This record gives sequence, structure tokens and C-alpha cells, in this order.
Amino acid sequence: MVRTHRPCEQVMLLTAPILETGVSASRPAVPEPQWAPPLDSDALARLLDRVRAWDPLVVEAVFDDLDMAQGDLTPRADEVHALSERLRGTLKQLSAIAVADPKFPPDATTLQLIDRGRSLRDEQMPHDYRPALKLARRLSWVTSDLIERLIATRKIKDAD
Repeated sequence: MVRTHRPCEQVMLLTAPILETGVSASRPAVPEPQWAPPLDSDALARLLDRVRAWDPLVVEAVFDDLDMAQGDLTPRADEVHALSERLRGTLKQLSAIAVADPKFPPDATTLQLIDRGRSLRDEQMPHDYRPALKLARRLSWVTSDLIERLIATRKIKDAD
């Protein structure tokens, strides 16, 4: 008796070697492109320098500075300049946090606070105590408002 194959069995017999090797009969195998790193060595070095220089935002320390500037006890003359510089740095960090996520851009109120903070950060530090204290307090009010706004928009967590 002669055995005949049904059509589907014939197709399976013809394609079995192709399926086993994983090679398609219709297209030749295309080699995978070689992986390349996303950054070159110079860009990685710059990134590493930025990570090493990164200073995390410590909300509790910011609140201490705000209390020092806005509290009942006024800072001494020798503390005002350092306080103002810390508040300038804090404003810069908060502004960067506010605009960091392109999926959630800052609203108009946040942008106004960022602009106010930028103009205060650009002001020259006065040499006299009273004007320097006044600048430190203005920096602290904008910082406080921006922190409240970023907490309300869930860009940062409250210190509690």
C-alpha cells in the first residue's frame, strides 16, 4: 500500500527544517545591530560631576532657614549673608523641581513664583545690615510660597 500525504502534512514536511533552524525561507537573516552606549565618555564624566555636586533638598533645613528669616528673632548681621545664600540656592532647587517634569508643566501661579524668585536671586547682596535683612526676608517669603505651591501640586512632599 502506498501512503499518500495529505496537503497539510506535505507543508509540514517541507517547512520542518526551516522551523527548526529559525530561518525564514522568505527573508535572509539580518544581523542585530551592535549595542552602543547612550553617552560617550565625556558626557558620562560631566554627568558624574553633576551627580557628585548634587545637593539634595532637605525640607526640614529649609523650614529652619525660613523660621530664622521670618521668625521673632532676627538673624545677626554675620548670619544674614549666609542665610540669603542658602535661600537663593533653595529657590534655585525649587524652581528646577517645578519645571523638571514635562508631563506636568508648572501652572501660572508657580511660574509667577519662579519669576519672582529669579529676580530676587539676581539682586546684589547689600552690604548694610537692614537692606540685607530685607532681601533675606523677601527671599524667604517667595521660598515659602513656592514650597507651599509645590506641596499643593504634589511636586514635593511635606516635611510632616
